[in-house]
Amino acid sequence: MWDLLTILLLLLPVDVVPRWFRAPPEMHDALKRVAKAADLVGEVERWTDSYLSELSWCRRTLVHLADAPPSSDANRFPDSTLARDCCRANATYQRFLEARQAFDLRRHEEWGEVLAEARQLAAVWEAVAATTDPAEWTPGRRRALRRLRTLLGPDAYAAGLLPPCVPLWRFERID
Repeated sequence: MWDLLTILLLLLPVDVVPRWFRAPPEMHDALKRVAKAADLVGEVERWTDSYLSELSWCRRTLVHLADAPPSSDANRFPDSTLARDCCRANATYQRFLEARQAFDLRRHEEWGEVLAEARQLAAVWEAVAATTDPAEWTPGRRRALRRLRTLLGPDAYAAGLLPPCVPLWRFERID
């Protein structure tokens, strides 16, 4: 019964609970269960003692994450340690490109294009790192998944296909 009431309170378009209302512990527990089932919180999220503020937060979060993928999608991507290593490799490559761009004025625009590609790849790997970071809270991971889906496109996202962390197609082959 408490779970059903909580679902109704979350889905109503307006606040119907008066400010003076003090929720019994069963309502707090139901809110935690429903929020976890709706993928708004994870196992270790911290809660305050104010039922009304938590209900309000859950309602806002439910609306903001309506189009975000479920947090379980993160299981299809590399862990945050590998993703952070890829981000560091990309940052090093970007510094190299910036130095080349500063000294090779004849090819300044070409270096700028390569740098833009590297920055786009960095955005992808930063999103991967945020989606799989165990320290990141559930709404943040879901927002990162939404950003990752936008960056990759729906087909590549669904297949879990990630680009390299640097534009390998720009590297010259040495035989």
